[in-house]
Amino acid sequence: MDSTRFDEFTKTLATATSRRQAVKALAVAAMAGFVGLSRGENVLAASPSKKSCKGTGSPCKKKKAKQCCSGTCNNNGTCACGAGGTTCTKGTDCCSGACDPTTKTCLAPIGGKCSQGTSCVIGANCSAAGICCVGNGTGSPGNNCTLSTTCCSGICNTTSGKCCEGANALCSANGDCCSGTCNTATGTCSCGSVGAFCAQGSDCCSGTCAVGQAGLLVCG
Repeated sequence: MDSTRFDEFTKTLATATSRRQAVKALAVAAMAGFVGLSRGENVLAASPSKKSCKGTGSPCKKKKAKQCCSGTCNNNGTCACGAGGTTCTKGTDCCSGACDPTTKTCLAPIGGKCSQGTSCVIGANCSAAGICCVGNGTGSPGNNCTLSTTCCSGICNTTSGKCCEGANALCSANGDCCSGTCNTATGTCSCGSVGAFCAQGSDCCSGTCAVGQAGLLVCG
């Protein structure tokens, strides 16, 4: 209650000619106090909250890409989805659609890149090659397979019956690669020479992947 209203209130009490008038004055004062308190609460509720990063699809500028949770602003002026390990507030901020509620970071999808500081989506683990694999690494390079869909790389070497990675994919051993060669200097699979198993032309040094004599895909 401000000073003007308080003065009017005291005058009313001083000149009150009956108990009814005094009670009425007290009721008016109580109501004024309640309204003032309510106004104060509304002001507090309208206080701006702490700034947060922008989620997938939010407008952004290339020069201010850090405003995006993913740290990447697309050419169309919208925030890109976040890869594994990037900051997130909800699942839609992540390319995998999964945001870890504890760490507030995106989980890497199956077949996506991962590292010691990056977690994979539920039901997948980070393989030695740095790829999120199904189950307990059952889809990791070098593991047995019958179908390509059971491998994280999407490639099942029908010759060896093992999951393998294509050219330029991350690797830690020769057995991880369809070409049979892991470049230790770059940590990636080398392209395949003539006769090496392949899934597509880019897996071969020649750029040609075709059906061989045994009916299997090999580099030409």
